[in-house]
Amino acid sequence: MVDALQLSQVSFAYEEKTVLQDVNLTLAEGDFLLILGPNGGGKSTLVKLLLGLLTPSHGHIRLLGQRPSEALACVGYVPQITVNGSRLPIQVAEVVRLGLYREKGLNRAQKQQRVNDALQKVGLTHLANQQFTSLSGGERQRVLIARALVINPRVLLLDEPTASVDQEAREQIYSLLATLSQDATIVLITHDPDTQHLPITHTALVNGSLLCHNGHALTQEMVALSLGTSLSHLQSLNIVESA
Repeated sequence: MVDALQLSQVSFAYEEKTVLQDVNLTLAEGDFLLILGPNGGGKSTLVKLLLGLLTPSHGHIRLLGQRPSEALACVGYVPQITVNGSRLPIQVAEVVRLGLYREKGLNRAQKQQRVNDALQKVGLTHLANQQFTSLSGGERQRVLIARALVINPRVLLLDEPTASVDQEAREQIYSLLATLSQDATIVLITHDPDTQHLPITHTALVNGSLLCHNGHALTQEMVALSLGTSLSHLQSLNIVESA
């Protein structure tokens, strides 16, 4: 079986500044990866690499056995939204339909069915004809998730989906992701520490390099990496216990 995601010795630099170095990661289909890390640690660069918007300076990336640019038909992407969001006068169903721009072989009825199915998955069928700008932050985020789901992705990549929503919306989104994880590999990038109810199989911390382990909790090495120091240094300061 082909891996859902594989990064092998991946490094990336903007001119002379190295942002990511020697990143290695493998996910099987059906895994749920949580990615944490400080601002400027390389999370945004990693997203662009996974989407094929950037090319590694060294190493290679494979999504479902293909280069990222070749696998986009199987990858749903949910970007971070701003508080104000889009001001375009566009209906919810049309926002979701935008996710089908690569699907050239579908007729109008098939596209409409895809849109209906995606909105049903996120619980927003009743808002299909509403203006996107009239929705709450949480509803807008679920519409963007529906837009990603409309292609029936095998991998779902979400960048800070709960950054601009209230607690109730956050819980709705996480409940939705738990359900979606039954049918897709999920990569969730977030600053939110309240993710313990998600079915996470791997946790990674990105801060120039990447540390990943099975399960949900942060390791001592991850805490050290997030602080930009070494585990031995933290142990010398009695910040973490020695093994």
